[in-house]
Amino acid sequence: MLDGNSRQWPLLRVRRVARAGRIPLLERYRGVNDMDAGGGEPSGDQGSSRGESALGDLAQLLVENPWMNQALQVAFGMRERASEAGTAVIRNLNLPTGNDLDRVARRLRSLSERLEEVEDMLDRLSREVAELRRERESQPSRTSTRG
Repeated sequence: MLDGNSRQWPLLRVRRVARAGRIPLLERYRGVNDMDAGGGEPSGDQGSSRGESALGDLAQLLVENPWMNQALQVAFGMRERASEAGTAVIRNLNLPTGNDLDRVARRLRSLSERLEEVEDMLDRLSREVAELRRERESQPSRTSTRG
């Protein structure tokens, strides 16, 4: 169908759609003249609903297009392979990956929380020891009498 010139494909598609009895997407929304009723400005609801409808139709055409589906699958596959290759290169250089850094960050947060708990316990024990010393110093010293 294509003669090697990829720029002709959209034009051929529009012609084929027109021959099939369907109105091409852009022509469908050019039929209403925005300047007729609104004094040069389309009404907010009318303009936005037509725009949303056009966008929905365009999205539907893209979803139904087998070439677009194949292109998306290839692109996502390439993205995954590139990510895996990048991770392999980083690991071969003995450098941490993003996942490694996230894991270390989680461990550091956990360690920090535990350390804060230990510090709180030490503060509490320090206060208790100081209180016991004050009590001991305030009591009269007992002298043992052995006879």
